[in-house]
Parts: sequence; C-alpha cells; structure tokens
Amino acid sequence: MGRLDPASSNGTFYAAVYDRSTLSWTLYSIVNSSKVSLGQSPQTLTPGWTYRLALDMTGMTGSTIRLLVDGVQQVSVTNTAITAAGRSGVAMGFGATSSTTATDTTGMHLDNFTVTPPLADSKGTNNGDYLNGPTLGVAGAIAGDPNTAARFDGVSDFGTVARQISDDFSIEFWFNSTQGTGTGTAWSQGAGLVDADVSGTNNDFGVSLRSDGKVVAGVGNPDVSIVSSAGGYNNGNWHHVVFTRTKTTGALQLYVDGVLAGSATGNTASLTSPANINFGRIQSGSNYFLGSLDEVAVYNTALSGSTVTSHYNAGQ
Repeated sequence: MGRLDPASSNGTFYAAVYDRSTLSWTLYSIVNSSKVSLGQSPQTLTPGWTYRLALDMTGMTGSTIRLLVDGVQQVSVTNTAITAAGRSGVAMGFGATSSTTATDTTGMHLDNFTVTPPLADSKGTNNGDYLNGPTLGVAGAIAGDPNTAARFDGVSDFGTVARQISDDFSIEFWFNSTQGTGTGTAWSQGAGLVDADVSGTNNDFGVSLRSDGKVVAGVGNPDVSIVSSAGGYNNGNWHHVVFTRTKTTGALQLYVDGVLAGSATGNTASLTSPANINFGRIQSGSNYFLGSLDEVAVYNTALSGSTVTSHYNAGQ
C-alpha cells in the first residue's frame, strides 16, 4: 500500500494486490473505502518461489502509479485520486476474508519491505527509480554541497531513468569505489557506472570501472571503447568522469579528473537501442557497481575540454 492517509478511518490508499481467484495482479485506488480497479495483469505464481513486488509512485507529475513484479511493469496508470504523500505499508489479506489460514509454511510471506524515494532529476523532469535499496544520503563528492550521494552494494542495487540522449551527448558524474569488475577492453565488461548497454550488437553506450581502477567508456555497433590511460581510480577517493560523443564525426572522448584520458572514433548513428540509462550496473542486467555515485548529469551536447576542466575544478 502507498500514500495511505492515517487520518482516514475508512481507508484511503493505493494498493498492489494479488488475487488468487483470478491469478492476477490488480492496482487499486481506495478513497474513503471506495475501491476502484485501475488495471489488471494476469500472472500465475508458483508456490515456494520468491517474487519482488514494487508499488511505484515516482511519475514526473506525481500521478503515474505503477505495479512491478521482479522489476517488470505489470500495470501503469495516470491517476490523481490520492495526491497526499501519506504512508507506505503492507497488509496480509484484502477485501473478503482469505480462505487460507497463514502459517509458517502456508500462505503469502513477506520480507525485505523497503520504502525508497524517487531518483530525482534536480534540473529537469526525467525522474527515475532506485531499485533494490541503494543507500541514500551518504556524503557526496563536493565539500559543503547539501546534495548527497547514493551508494550501491555491488549485488543488486541500481538506479534507472529513461534515456533522453542519442546523438551528441556528455555523461558527467563523480564516483567513489575500492573495487571494479574485470580487465576487459570493452566498457560492457566492467562494473556499470552510468550505462545504457543492450546485449548483442546494438546502438548503445556506457561507462564502467575495471578491477584495476581504469575507467572504460564506449559505444556499440561496432563496439568501440576507450580505456583510461591511467588506472588506480578505485582507491576510495572521489573521481570526476566525463564521456562525450559527437554524432557527425563519431568522436568519443573520456576525461577523468579534468584531464583527457583517451579518445576514439565510433559510429555516426543515433544511439537509440536502450530505453533506459542505469546507474550502478550494466543496463543489460549484470556487473553491479560497489561504491558511490554523485552529481550525475547528462547533456545533449559534447562538452569542451575547457568546460570539463572547469567543472572538475569547481568541485575541488
């Protein structure tokens, strides 16, 4: 349940519900005990299996309500029946009394209940989601900055936003880590930092971290990656990264801590294969990042070297 109004004795909240009689998920709005079905999606659950259920209310206008199972959207609607923040919670049983008596071995069992705020776009309207509970509010890269960072566990945590770049772009962020993944020369083989990889040969892109502390960035179709000239960036300190791409020439440039760390030439197509950009893993679903990310910014232009350096110096 979400946006539950504790002052409403009759019950006002949104609810993601599984109905055993119809073998389906239903998204409801309940306002003063008046229940309205907002959408339904069939799914047969297997006894003894574990599923990850999410009720997501992080739409750009605060009115997009989604029901997800194992990260897959089952129902999505625009609804403004309840706009107050309210509270979140869980309930065993909904509506009529269940015909099954729950025991330690029978019925539905709940675990790892987490309420996570949205992945907020502070400059625009492209808000996203945090999944699987990254640690929020950790100390960030820039001293005196009230904005904080997010820390990812390297196992299942990640963030996701809709991709809004495809031609000219810059991806900028600060990261802090003591680990990384592999020593491959392709960006998709490292631990995903800011990534939009799609499995196979596709017009995709991303930035990752290797186990030797080198940063890797690249594009697909064909796969072209830049491995930073220096390594050791997984030393537990904050480091600034900018990856730029110019569509007309295919020019790619990777900057680390305000200095050009490598360049290459990729394709000149629009990089539209991924629907989303992920933070903290490779977007195709692997190589989770252990560490923190801060001040992630995405531009639809290729930043100049002088601008990159000034951004880095401003954060010192």
